[in-house]
Amino acid sequence: MSTTTRIDFANTLRGYAALCVLVQHYAFGFWHYRPLVGDLVNAPALSEALPIPNYLRWLWTIQPFELGQFGVGLFFLISGFVLPFAFQNMGWRGFAIGRIARIYPTYAAGFICTVLGIWACSAYFDRSFPFDPWRVAIHFFPGIHDLTLSRGIDGIIWTLNIELKFYLVCLLAIPLFRRGSLKVFLIPLALSMLAWLAIGPVAAAGGSTAARGSVLWLAIFFIDFMFVGVVFHFWIRRWLSFWQGLALVAALLVAMHLVWWKSLPIKFEYAWSYGASLIFFSIAFRLRASTLFKPRRLTEFFADISYPLYVVHGVLGFAIIRVALAAGWPASAALAIAACLTVALAAAIHFIVETPTHKWGRRMAQHVSARRAGDRQFA
Repeated sequence: MSTTTRIDFANTLRGYAALCVLVQHYAFGFWHYRPLVGDLVNAPALSEALPIPNYLRWLWTIQPFELGQFGVGLFFLISGFVLPFAFQNMGWRGFAIGRIARIYPTYAAGFICTVLGIWACSAYFDRSFPFDPWRVAIHFFPGIHDLTLSRGIDGIIWTLNIELKFYLVCLLAIPLFRRGSLKVFLIPLALSMLAWLAIGPVAAAGGSTAARGSVLWLAIFFIDFMFVGVVFHFWIRRWLSFWQGLALVAALLVAMHLVWWKSLPIKFEYAWSYGASLIFFSIAFRLRASTLFKPRRLTEFFADISYPLYVVHGVLGFAIIRVALAAGWPASAALAIAACLTVALAAAIHFIVETPTHKWGRRMAQHVSARRAGDRQFA
């Protein structure tokens, strides 16, 4: 089975994950967190006199878990599963170049669209733009943004902050990944143990120390979850047995929840949503060779635009819906136009920004890796 065939199912899941997050935000978050949405788009909070549409109420009565967290869980597991493939013929320099080209240009394009959406919404409601230049500028640097304790503008950067810290951990462990060494799993478990010991003293220090500590604890327990995806990678490469993998998954989940429990209140609906994403990912992994997860035009489209769609759909979509409702549009029309515009914009960013920068990053990464290999050969 080729590498492409082995990860087709994971690519299909990307599209599902992005759609889950979009549905959660538009069909639930916008209506149930009205003051927060108003703050995000710099508009008056939607009046409680405007009821939630009945079809959305029905949707949430049958919802088995929180779709947004379920989608984020899928994204994290997919990253853990797919990332080690990049280490087969690539050193740390090539990996870093490839990841930077993959993440930053597309995020920057999407974030600019979000800022423009907030500006337009502010103008519509006759409000001044709410963010200073520093707060906007630091947003262009996921991975370090959270350490500055600057509040998020777009509502999704927190996941990229975690993802990039996961990349850093994996970059430092490239030799272990290449050997298929089970010692790689000691890294997240050791980080969790250190976090468990440090949470109390850091919290007691208070102030910015405690706040930055909370940032790190959040990253660490999600890194545990992403390493569950790495277990699946080791399974598919036959680097461990089923029972070894099961033991590692259990250890990582215990570590994750111990850090989560000690650092933040655990909401059952969130914990269950991440659990559901793992169950769904496991089923998809088991059925990866079936026709259920074979590439199809629609699922491939949403898989291709999943990253830019994830970046642009949130606050920009909220701004579109809020202005449309204020202009007297019915809720169904407001939701439809927000979904259509953000999907179209995500597709444009994919073709204009994401695809060319990703290809350039691949070429540069391969060039750097090949040159380093040549240098070692003649050293």
